[in-house]
Amino acid sequence: MFLNYLDSRNINYSIPGKNVYDFDSVKLYLLNDEIKSEYNFYNVLNRSLPIKLKHGNNDLLFTGGLEIRGEKVLIESFDDFLDADVIQIANNGSNVSSSTGFLKTVNPYFAVINNNLGNYFNNPSEDVLARLTMLNSNTLRTDL
Repeated sequence: MFLNYLDSRNINYSIPGKNVYDFDSVKLYLLNDEIKSEYNFYNVLNRSLPIKLKHGNNDLLFTGGLEIRGEKVLIESFDDFLDADVIQIANNGSNVSSSTGFLKTVNPYFAVINNNLGNYFNNPSEDVLARLTMLNSNTLRTDL
């Protein structure tokens, strides 16, 4: 569907490798293909499609709804490749995501947390915010 969309918009692209899309100065990596099939039983959040976007010297990691179980699988599959300047924090900053090990692997300069003001779950979690502070990550929040 993604390729059909690009074609319908006459967007030039190339696919230099499996699940890598090259748009001139931007590379888009779909990080699910290498994930081991035995993890397919995980809930839908842990089967989110994490995406790494490289633009020049900037790396951005979009985690979807990955929970800690999915983060572990991602680390097993991609390890140092997960290093990124910017990370989209999964699950609105809930404590079910953004484990210390995962955040250390990504080592983001900026962490973006998408959340509503006064949300029912009181996210982002204080634990997640403390982990980001420990890593000296600059946290940007849509609820503030």
